[in-house]
Amino acid sequence: MILGLFLFLSSVSVAKSFCVQTFNVYGPAYASSIEPRLSALTEEIQRDPCDSYQFQELWKEDQYTLIERSLKQIRFAPLWADNIRQDGKMIGLGSAFQGSILNARSGIFRVNNEDGIADWFRGVWGVEKGFSLMEVKLDRAPEMLFVNVHTHPMDTSIRIAQIVQLLQEMGNNKLPIILTGDINATPDSIEYKLLTKVGNLQDSYFERNRSYQGICTYCGDNPLSWSSEDRVIDFIFFQPSETISLAVEKSEVNLKGADRENPLSDHFGVQSHFSWEEQSGAVERNFAAAAAALKEAADQLEDSSEFAPTRKLMKSWYKDFSKQKTPDDLQGLF
Repeated sequence: MILGLFLFLSSVSVAKSFCVQTFNVYGPAYASSIEPRLSALTEEIQRDPCDSYQFQELWKEDQYTLIERSLKQIRFAPLWADNIRQDGKMIGLGSAFQGSILNARSGIFRVNNEDGIADWFRGVWGVEKGFSLMEVKLDRAPEMLFVNVHTHPMDTSIRIAQIVQLLQEMGNNKLPIILTGDINATPDSIEYKLLTKVGNLQDSYFERNRSYQGICTYCGDNPLSWSSEDRVIDFIFFQPSETISLAVEKSEVNLKGADRENPLSDHFGVQSHFSWEEQSGAVERNFAAAAAALKEAADQLEDSSEFAPTRKLMKSWYKDFSKQKTPDDLQGLF
């Protein structure tokens, strides 16, 4: 009997699962009630912690410090992207993990504040859009690449350039990927197609729920919102590796605040729960869909000199995809 019990217990595996949260905290100087909203956010986190957090618009160091202090109390490893660069700019990205940050770097997009007077002021204040890339070993998951990003709020061409640069920065990574952020573009956009078709990333919310019908992360009736439209612009994307599979067990829009009149931000959050297993096999890719997305992005990209490097890089990728069994009828799309 004892031997049987031992064999039974040895066959029960430790749960291979982890949780990811993304949230734009809405922390610019002109925003209202920043400190009370951040305090309410930290209470939510402590009440029901997730394994990893990715924040956008965490602009000021005192805002980061407030969250950092709270997360350290529950044994998280925090990181503020603006502390790991030496350029004096602000991109407002923060992260925290129940685990170890093995390597981290952050960058500013080459094409950034190019869209009128609002961007001019952002440039004067040192406010930019950028990304952070972190190799992380969570306590409950294998080593992965976590990417946090915030793209331009208004201009499609700028966002195309930023996402193309981000995909280039991610390079020939061999780890599973979790990419989170406020991409300021919806699931029917070319920016989304670049991430999912060219970047070969999967949208965790859509993968689990199969629809965005009636869902918004930036909602017209949010009293902090600057828009009357309901949009989904905040995402958790993922990609397995050749050695680790990922499956979405649950994904939901959350962090809405106590009630409609007291939201935590002008955005809602997204939280996804993943399971993982060891595997052996190549990650599948649809080269035809990737080539078509590059053609569509090239058609939408503004014809000006600041976007010439982006167009050149996309053309190079298109040629690479064309060599990987892309159908003949896609040849010459550029």
